[in-house]
Amino acid sequence: MPKPKSDRDSWRLQVDRLGEAQARPGQFDARAPSGFDEIVVGKWLHLERMNTAGWWLRLGDREADIIVKPDGTAEVTWREEGF
Repeated sequence: MPKPKSDRDSWRLQVDRLGEAQARPGQFDARAPSGFDEIVVGKWLHLERMNTAGWWLRLGDREADIIVKPDGTAEVTWREEGF
């Protein structure tokens, strides 16, 4: 795979397939049952599943914890300090 020209060209999507993490930079294959686990775009976006209801988000220099409630709504808590 060619090296990205810059951080803007770099991305990674990770899914779990049958209990095994599948991480392939620049590729995505969802032919088998899978669940979204993580997406990273350059250095400006990182969204990662922490458990069944919890997510961690880094957007630019800000971080947030996200809890998805049983009714499908989300509670977002922005951290005071960036990373």
